[in-house]
This record gives sequence, structure tokens and C-alpha cells, in this order.
Amino acid sequence: MNKKIVFVCHYFPPETNVGIRRILFWANYLSDKGFPVLVITTKKANSSSMFEVLSDKVEVVEYGFFGASKVTKILKSRGDEDTVNRNVRENKLIKLLTFIKRNVINRYIGQIVDSRLINVFGFIISLFFGRHKDVLDKNSLIKGVLISTSPPWPMHVLGAFLSKKYEMDFYADYRDPFSNNHIFSNNLHKIEEQIERIILRNAKGVFSVSNAWVDYYKEYHSNVLLLRNGYNELMFSSDAKYDNKISSTIDLNYFGSIEHKERIPKILIEYVNRTKLDINLNFYGSCNLLAKYLNDHDLTKNVKIMGTLPYGAAIEKMKSSDINVVCESMNGKTSSHRGLIPTKIYEYMAAKRPILALVSSDSEIYPMIRESGLLINEPIIIFEDIEQYILKYKTIELTPNVDYIKDLSRQVVAEKLIELINEH
Repeated sequence: MNKKIVFVCHYFPPETNVGIRRILFWANYLSDKGFPVLVITTKKANSSSMFEVLSDKVEVVEYGFFGASKVTKILKSRGDEDTVNRNVRENKLIKLLTFIKRNVINRYIGQIVDSRLINVFGFIISLFFGRHKDVLDKNSLIKGVLISTSPPWPMHVLGAFLSKKYEMDFYADYRDPFSNNHIFSNNLHKIEEQIERIILRNAKGVFSVSNAWVDYYKEYHSNVLLLRNGYNELMFSSDAKYDNKISSTIDLNYFGSIEHKERIPKILIEYVNRTKLDINLNFYGSCNLLAKYLNDHDLTKNVKIMGTLPYGAAIEKMKSSDINVVCESMNGKTSSHRGLIPTKIYEYMAAKRPILALVSSDSEIYPMIRESGLLINEPIIIFEDIEQYILKYKTIELTPNVDYIKDLSRQVVAEKLIELINEH
């Protein structure tokens, strides 16, 4: 019989952000391959609606400070007007707390202060005193495999505790690094590093999503494996050919949230405002920071904030883009900078459309896109360079490296995970 696989995560349906996709895919894929799968995650509103995207073969336990329960497939009502009003008040509070987290805590303290620690410690304490045997049966868990994933980092604290309590092999999965992450304050990095060492000392292995981050975590553990985020090949046609379409108006499309100034493609925005070519620069995602930048600098000509699209609709838009755009730090040389590969990069390549990459030449993103055959630019420094590469798009037919792109799918990554599980 296949081993029981337990995932510990915070981001999970019915949430829809990009953080849910890795574990959601693994849970569905492994359950379809005959593995018994349990997901342990934080309590969420209308949580049973997760089964709209989650296989009903997957077992889910949600926890909070005061308890834990199994999620059933029966959909719950959103409630009456009082509930709606309460949700509006809660959303306002969440927005305030999010603002404080991003602009104060992240900027000056870093990731150590995390509200998810409260529920994690409450759940651990209740388990320590013998509660929740009705939702977590030791006999079904023992000798299984537990994979906790971050961010947020408290999931690894819970994962380490559960693996010890239920005698499971423990693997820590890092979609982003916790210690020495360039997006957050580095003031407490010594404490972050010590926390990492404590968490990982009982781990059987560590996963991460890029070569730079694999190398970084080798400083903390001897067994670190590359399991990329990848793309879902079922959402893309494997035999789709590159379409060398020539549009009179060129649409440059950026997908994803912009919550950090390094992701604002300033040089490209300035170019679109100044060029005489017929170009639109469209942003799909949560872009409040970008909207403020555009208004503050009066750079709104031919730049459009299109709002957030449903995931499937965003994929379809990528497939029809004239050029897909990615922007990350253009100067970073740390492992945190170099290893940052947003999931959309894999989807851009699977979409087989030209890609304009405003990233550091030291970033792993750059050689990956170049290997895919879809990159239209060298590292960009000045206005005139962009004009050159935009015009290049209209004259050169790219040749996608189909075999390379295929090897980056989530299906291929999940098979590597299965191979690892079976080996141990």
C-alpha cells in the first residue's frame, strides 16, 4: 500500500492566490495516483467549496487556535445580512493589518513576526494535551510522509511537531526562502538563520524551487532537492506551434500582483509613454502600488491596469499576448534575488509567446527563458534597447524549445516527488 502523504500549508483553496497552486496540484495528482492524501491547513470561510477544485479523495483538516475539524463536501451558506456586514468589517480590518504588515513589520522586522504563529502554537498545545484524536488518527499517519510548505514559515514549525508526534518522515518545502529574503528586512537575519537550523535539524530533506535556493539551503541541510513550481500542462496544448502574428497595435501584457517596488517595470513604463510606436502596456493582477506610482509620476499614457482575471482566463490571455512581460530586481546578486522565479515564468514559456524579461542577468529567470527560445531581449539598460527588441519581435520568428519547456511541467515535477517518496 502507498504511504500516507500529509501536506501542511496555509495557502489553500477556497483561496485563489498563486500560493495555493503547488500543494493543490500535488494533492490532486498524488491522490489520483493512489496515494492517501491529507492536507492540514488553517480555517477558512466557506472552506468546503474547496472541493470545486480539489479531488474528493483528498482528506482535509482545518485548524485554529481553539480546535480542528475535518472539511466535508457539503457547501455552507454565506449567511444573512448580518454576516455580510461582519465580513465587510473583517475585510477592512484585514486590509489595515495587511498594510501594517507590508509597510512596517516587513520593512523593519522581517518575517519573524507572523500572525499565523498564534494558531500554530494553539493547535500544537491542544495536540500535546491529547486533543483532536477524532481528526488525526495516529495509526493512519505513522510511517507516512509529511511535507510542510512555506511561506508562511510557521507551517514548518507545525510540520516539525506533527512529524515528531506521529513518527512521519518530514520534508520542508520552500516556495520562498525564510531567512535572508531580500524582499523583507534583514535586521534579524541571525535569529532567522537559527530558527531555520532548529526546524530543519529533524527534517529528512528540504525542497526548493530554484537552483540558487537549493544551494542556499544546503548550508542548513545535507539533503536538498530541486522541485520547481512549473506549469499545469493540461492548460496548454503540447503541440501548439509558435504563431508569428504581426499586430498593428502591440500588446505587452504583465501578469501578477505588484506589491514590491522592484516589480514595477519603470524603464518599460517610461518607454511606452515616450515611444512613437503603437504600443499598449497592460497589467493583469493586484497593482495598487503600481497605480500610485503611475499617478505620482504622470505616466498613464498607453499604460492600463486591467484588474485581476480568474486563473483560467489569465492563462488564455497569456496565450494570445503579443509579448508577455516579467519584471524583477535588475541588480540583485544574492541567492534570494537570483533564485526568485515566479510561477508565471513557467506559464509564459508554456504559452509559447515572446517574452520580454526585465531581470538581472544574474537571475535564474534569464537563462531559463533564453533556453526556452522565447526571449526577445538581452539585459536592458536604456530606452533605445527596448525599442530595438520590440521591433525585433515583429521581424524574427522564434523557435520554442518544446522538449525543454515540457520538462518544466508540474506533472514532471510531481513524478519526481513520487519517485522520492517511493525511494524512502
